[in-house]
Amino acid sequence: MLLCGGIGHEAGKRAAEAVIEYARPSLLIATGLAGGLKPEWTLGRTMVAAEVVDEATGRRFRTAHGEGTVVSSHEIARAEKKRELASRFAADVVDMEGAAVAEVAEAHGLPFLAVKAVSDEMAFELPPLQEFVDADGRFRGARFGLWAAWHPRWWPAIARLKKRSDVAAAALAGKLREVIAMGDRVVVGRRLSVVGRNPGSS
Repeated sequence: MLLCGGIGHEAGKRAAEAVIEYARPSLLIATGLAGGLKPEWTLGRTMVAAEVVDEATGRRFRTAHGEGTVVSSHEIARAEKKRELASRFAADVVDMEGAAVAEVAEAHGLPFLAVKAVSDEMAFELPPLQEFVDADGRFRGARFGLWAAWHPRWWPAIARLKKRSDVAAAALAGKLREVIAMGDRVVVGRRLSVVGRNPGSS
């Protein structure tokens, strides 16, 4: 089962709770695009993480299988934020929803995986996207489009981000197919439920 839950910590929690109530899974997968926090984490590189860290609380969650660390930010991490996170945490990439799904999985006694693909390296400056995310984790595309129309200096970055998101989403889909195919070998006998953000968003 796949549920696209929206952007941010609260949206991730709601999505994870909903998928548990509906599907009664025995394994959750938190998936989506991420930002690189180290030079080697470049566009399209994928990760099945061993650990997810909540930036706000410092809580660390172990996954059922993987290598590397994801830190979950409570805001969209632009270049300055990524530099801050890189200095504070020994993490490879930054996402937004992984720790929320991990928290819900732990509360329900469920194992989980975190599968991520890099859409933006640490130095890549994202447009100011956070102000266009509403309280329910929905991206207000029309409002952002209107804003962008009046800020032409951001047009090249927006175009690059779209292309990068497409590359990362394709890589993520491929990695998810691998993970699902080997699911029984990762955690024997587990049914998979995938909680993620719309892979077309950043």
